[in-house]
Amino acid sequence: MSATNTPRVLITRPFAQGRRTADKIQALGYEPILAPMLRIVPVISSVSPDFATAQAVLLTSSNGVDALARLTDLRDINVLTVGDRTADAARRVGFDTVQSASGDGKALLALAMRLSPSGGPILHVRGRDAAFSFESLGSEGFTVEQIIGYEAQKIETLPSDAIDPLPNAALIYSARTAEALLPAIEQYSIDSNKITFIGISKAAIAPLSELNVPHFVAQSPDEASLFETLSTAIPVPSKK
Repeated sequence: MSATNTPRVLITRPFAQGRRTADKIQALGYEPILAPMLRIVPVISSVSPDFATAQAVLLTSSNGVDALARLTDLRDINVLTVGDRTADAARRVGFDTVQSASGDGKALLALAMRLSPSGGPILHVRGRDAAFSFESLGSEGFTVEQIIGYEAQKIETLPSDAIDPLPNAALIYSARTAEALLPAIEQYSIDSNKITFIGISKAAIAPLSELNVPHFVAQSPDEASLFETLSTAIPVPSKK
C-alpha cells in the first residue's frame, strides 16, 4: 500500500482509454498509475472501404470505433460490437444503429451469424494484430472484408511512479498489453510477485503465465467485472 494506505493500481491501457479508467477506479478509492503499454497509431490506406453497401460493421474495441469514425462520415451504418463499452463508444460518436454482443469475440461472431449472407458484405474494422478473426463467416457464405484501421505499437517502458513504489495491482486489458509488459518487468528488475495482475479475460493475461505471478481473471470480459475482481483481490481499506 502507499503511504496513505490507498491501493495503487497500474493502468496499462493506451493513454486515452487509460485516463477514463483512471477516473473510474479513483472514484472507487484506488490510486491510479498511468502506464500505457500500447500506442494507438492510425493506419492510412489508399483504398477507401465501401461502407455504404455493407450490411454490418464489426467492432471489437473503442480503437475500432475511432478508426471507423475517421474512415467514413456515414453514421447510419449497422454496427455490431463485442461489448457494451464499445457500443457506448460508437453511440457517443454518432452511430445510430448499434447492437452489442455483450461478450467476447465468439459472442460477436454468433451475433453476426444471425445476419443473412445475401444481405451484403460484412466489414471488420480492426487493428493490424487482431486478437480474434471472423474469417469463419466466409464458410457460412458471407463476404467478409478486413479493414485495418489502426496499429497498436508496444511501448515496453514504465514511468518512474510505476516502479517505486511498486503498484499493488495491474489491470490487463489485452494480450498485446501483457506482451509489452513482460520486457518492461525484466528491464526494470521488477519483483512481479509483489503485484497482483488482474486480466479482463484468460486470453488477455495468458502471456504473463510464464512468470507464475499472482493473478485473477474477471468473471466476464467487461470493465465492470474487472473492477469487481479488483475490489475482491485488493480491497480498499475502510475509512475510520
